[in-house]
Amino acid sequence: MSFLLSLVLPVAVCVLLVGITSAFWWGKLHKPWAYVAFAFLAVLGLHRILQAGADFIGLFTRGGYFLEYQGQPDLAQLAERSLTIEALLISTALVVAGWPLLRWLRALLSR
Repeated sequence: MSFLLSLVLPVAVCVLLVGITSAFWWGKLHKPWAYVAFAFLAVLGLHRILQAGADFIGLFTRGGYFLEYQGQPDLAQLAERSLTIEALLISTALVVAGWPLLRWLRALLSR
């Protein structure tokens, strides 16, 4: 179940970030629905850029040795562990990088 949660988490962060900022800035925007549409697409685009960067970094950082013996995890356990950590890191980076992006978009669409 947490495997599915880790896949949905970045998209849910996009929806929450756009929803919260649009609720706060609704009265200050000239076209609030245009802000919601453009903000959602911009944050989803930022998510894809961050995901591609994480996958690129992952090419060089996979592997290594364990200090204690662990049995070979099956594919589902391995994917669950790596995607959960990766999803949390990408979601955090999405909030940190998405906030200035949404403030810039608000400045473009404000009255």
